[in-house]
Amino acid sequence: MHLKQYAQGAGFSFFIPGSPIVLNQSKGSSGITHKTSITPTPKPDATANNPVPSGGGVSPEEREARLRREAELDSRKLQDLLQQAPAAIALLSGPEHRWVYVNQEYVRVTGRKSAADFIGKTLVESLPELEAQAYVDLLDEVYRTGETYAGREARVTLIRSANAQPENAYFDFIYQPLHNADGQIEGILVHAVEVTEKVMSRTAIQRNEERFRALANAIPQLVWMAKPDGAVFWYNQRWYAYTGATPQEMEGWGWQSVHDPEVLPAVLERWKTSIASGEPFEMTFPLRGADGVFRPFLTRGVPVRDEQGRVVRWFGTNTDVSIEIKARDELRRVHERLETALINSQKLAAIVESSDDAIVSKDLNGVVQSWNRSAERLFGYKAEEIIGRPITMIIPPELQSDEDMILAKIRAGEKIDHFETVRVAKSGERLDVSLSISPVRDDQGRIIGAAKIARDITQKKKIEQALRTTEKLAAAGRLAATVAHEINNPLEAVTNLVYLGKRDLPNSEKVAKYLELATRELDRVAHIARQTLGFYRDTSSPSTVRVTHTLDDLLLLYDKRFETRKIIVHKQYENEIEITALAGEIRQAFSNLISNAIDAMPGGGSLIIRVAKSRRWDRLVIEGVRITVMDTGSGIASQDKAQLFQPFFTTKEDVGTGLGLWVTHGIVERHGGTIQVKSRAGTEKHGTVFSIFLQFQAMPGRLQGSVTREDGGHSPISPGVPTQ
Repeated sequence: MHLKQYAQGAGFSFFIPGSPIVLNQSKGSSGITHKTSITPTPKPDATANNPVPSGGGVSPEEREARLRREAELDSRKLQDLLQQAPAAIALLSGPEHRWVYVNQEYVRVTGRKSAADFIGKTLVESLPELEAQAYVDLLDEVYRTGETYAGREARVTLIRSANAQPENAYFDFIYQPLHNADGQIEGILVHAVEVTEKVMSRTAIQRNEERFRALANAIPQLVWMAKPDGAVFWYNQRWYAYTGATPQEMEGWGWQSVHDPEVLPAVLERWKTSIASGEPFEMTFPLRGADGVFRPFLTRGVPVRDEQGRVVRWFGTNTDVSIEIKARDELRRVHERLETALINSQKLAAIVESSDDAIVSKDLNGVVQSWNRSAERLFGYKAEEIIGRPITMIIPPELQSDEDMILAKIRAGEKIDHFETVRVAKSGERLDVSLSISPVRDDQGRIIGAAKIARDITQKKKIEQALRTTEKLAAAGRLAATVAHEINNPLEAVTNLVYLGKRDLPNSEKVAKYLELATRELDRVAHIARQTLGFYRDTSSPSTVRVTHTLDDLLLLYDKRFETRKIIVHKQYENEIEITALAGEIRQAFSNLISNAIDAMPGGGSLIIRVAKSRRWDRLVIEGVRITVMDTGSGIASQDKAQLFQPFFTTKEDVGTGLGLWVTHGIVERHGGTIQVKSRAGTEKHGTVFSIFLQFQAMPGRLQGSVTREDGGHSPISPGVPTQ
C-alpha cells in the first residue's frame, strides 16, 4: 500500500503521535528518535458478531460498498480532525520530500495561501527560503537513517508577509519517519508547534534581566536580591568591590560576616520580621568594607509579588550615608557654633561699645562698616555720618595714598601692630594715634575686610617729645664735659707754645716752629667743635650718611676717655657704606651705644665696632647694613634685659637717666630698622653686643610700629610705607 493511499484514507487510516510508537533514546542525538509503523486497519466485519438474520442475506458487493462508505466517512472525520489540530502537521513522500498532505495550521505558520501551494511540490519548491537552512539536510538524515529528529525552539527564517521580507520564527517540531508494511521508509511526518511568542517573551525577559543587572551594577548603591525565605542569591559588583568578599562567601546568609557583631542581632530580628510579614525592610547599620572600616548604610528591602500576591523575591539596596551623617553632625556642630558665636558676638558688641579705644571695621575697598562710640568721641563723627563712607575721611591729605598700601597688606593677610600716625578729626584737629589693624575673614577663611583699633596718643607723644628733649640735653651735658676735657689739652698746649714764643721772640726760627705746633692744636680744637655742632644740629630732612665716617668721628670725640680707661678700640669695617637717613639721629644712636660701652668697662677692656652689608629675612629679602657694637664689660643681668628699652630704666646709679636706649630704639624703628642685644654677666666670660640693622634706603617714615605676619613673626614697618 502506498503512502498516498494512507493520506487519502481509502479504506485505511494512519496513526499520528498517539499511535503505538516505540521510543528509543539515541546516544549523542540532539533530538528524540523513534520508529513508527503505519498499519492498514480494515473496518470490523459487521457480520462477524452480527450474523445475517435468517430469512434474508447481504451480498458481498453490498457489504464491500457499505464498508467503503464507512471508511470514507472515517477518513473525512480524521482529515477534519487534522485540519482543526493546533499543531502544524504535514506528510512528505519519498527522498525528494514531496508534500502529500498539509493541514491548515501548517499553511498558516508558513505564510502560504492554501494547501495547493504545497501538494505535489517538493519542500524546496514550496518553501524556497528553507534551501539554505539546515532543515533539508535534517529531513535527508531522517529519511536515510529512519531515526526520528525532535527540535526545540528551533529558529526558522520564513517569508510569511506580502512584502516578501524574511522573518524569524521559532518551532518545537518532530520529523517522524513513516514505514510501509514491509518496513521500508516511504515518507516523513512533520509535526510542529510555533513557540515564537514564548521565545520572544523569554528573550525579552532575559534582556530586561541583563539590563537590570547592568543598571544595578552601574548605580552607586550596593544592590541585592533574596529568595522569599530571605536567603540572598545575587549581589551587584559594587557589593563585592566594597566588601572585598567572594560570591561563595556571600551565598545565602553569608552577608552576616560583614556586619558589626554588636548590631547584627538587631538586624536579623528586623529582617526576619519583614520576611514573616511581607512588609518592606528599612534600617541603618554599619557594614565593613574591604579596608576593614565600618561605614553606616541605609538599607531598604522591598518584596516582589506575583499575580496572586505571594512574595517571589526581595529586592534591596544599601546606600552609604556616612557623608550624610557627617554632614548632619557637622550641621549640628555648626548650629552650636553659631549659637556660641551669637552669644560671643553679643558679648563682643558690648565690649566694643564700652571700650575706651576707637574700634572700626572696613571692607577691602576702605569703606567703613562699623564705628563704635569711642570712635565717635575721638574723631567727632557719628556712626550714621561715616558708615558707608571711605575711611580716607579721617586721613590727612598728605597721607591719602597710604590707604592703598594698607589694604594691600591686609589682602596679603598681614597684621599691623602698634604703630603711630596722624589722623584728622571732624573739627579739623590733627590727632596722634596708635593703630592696630587685623584682617577680617569669613567662614571659609577668605579675607573680607579689616578691623582697626585706634588709641589717642597725643598726650603720650608730647611726653615722649619732652623726654627726648631731656635726653638730648643730658647727652649735650655729657658731651660738653667730654669736649671740654678734649679741648683743654690742646688749649693748654697752645698756651705753653705762646709763652715759649714770647720768650724766644728774637729767635724767629723757634717762634715759627712754636706757631706751627699751635696751629695743629687749634685745628684739632676746631675739628672737635665742628663734630659737636654737627651732632646736635637739628636735621629735618634725610641725607646721605657715610656709616664708617660717622663712627670714626664719634670715636675721635671719645678718644681721651678710651685712653683714660685703657679701652682698646678694634674697628672691623667691610667697606665704606652709605645709607639715606636723618644724620643727627643716626649719630645720636651710635653715640649712645658707644657711651654705654665705655661706662660698662670702668677697668678697661676691648670695644669692637663692626660694619658689614647684611640682609633681613622678612616676607621679602631686605638689603642693608648691620652695625655691631661689642664690649667686654660686666654684662647685663638676665632679669634686666626685658626692660632695657623702657624709658627711665637704668643700671647706672649716678650718671644714667634711663632714656638713652629708649631713644636709640625709637630712632632705629623710625628708620625701619631693628635693634637686638645679647649679653652675658659672669666672672669669666662677660660682655654685651648691640646689633643695629638699617636699610640702605632707611628714609624715616611718618609711622612707627611693626607688621605681624601670619606666621606670628613681627616685621618693622618699612619707612616710607605708611599704614593705617
